[in-house]
Amino acid sequence: MNNFFRSILFVAALLLSTTGVNAQTITLVSGNGPIGTRDPNTVFSTDNGLTFTNAFIPTPNALYSSIPGANWIGVQADGNGPSNSTNLYRATFTLPVGFTSPSLAISIFADDQAVVFLNGHFVGAQSFPHVNYTNPPSIFSTSNAVQFLTGQNVLEIRCFNQPGGFTNPTGIDFSAVVVPEPSVFVLTGAGLAGLFLTYRRRQRA
Repeated sequence: MNNFFRSILFVAALLLSTTGVNAQTITLVSGNGPIGTRDPNTVFSTDNGLTFTNAFIPTPNALYSSIPGANWIGVQADGNGPSNSTNLYRATFTLPVGFTSPSLAISIFADDQAVVFLNGHFVGAQSFPHVNYTNPPSIFSTSNAVQFLTGQNVLEIRCFNQPGGFTNPTGIDFSAVVVPEPSVFVLTGAGLAGLFLTYRRRQRA
């Protein structure tokens, strides 16, 4: 057996034994930008999903706790929103072909109640009536592969604002982490392809 084929067997065995070690982390947070601007990565709808626009990043209510690395977002620049209504928030992420065993975990505050969905699948809901905007944040997670898609995925948060005048404070603050593990076939294929190209170059030299 020549050295090239020995190398193939070695790399294949190594890649098979380290599957899942090189997991890639995708982080989604609310409030990507300074206070007083709009979040370029999160959109909202006040008409049940008919139209969407980028979420506002208002000055947070003094009563609110906050998640490190994230900001509160809302449907109005002043941090208020329509009373007795549900506002939809969406953020997206992409899973490349060949990734397996994904998981998602989200920490979230809301005024008044957040219900979390992934690609239309229910992930978790805050209690109501309950104070959901002070520590500790609600934490929901899923590792159900059926809920994830190759390509674009949609994280949707439905935030209910309870009655309290025509408008009253409302919004969400969240941080979500997605961890898809690379497929053993992708890892092995990439390694073997590299070895083959090296072999071809040596043969031509």
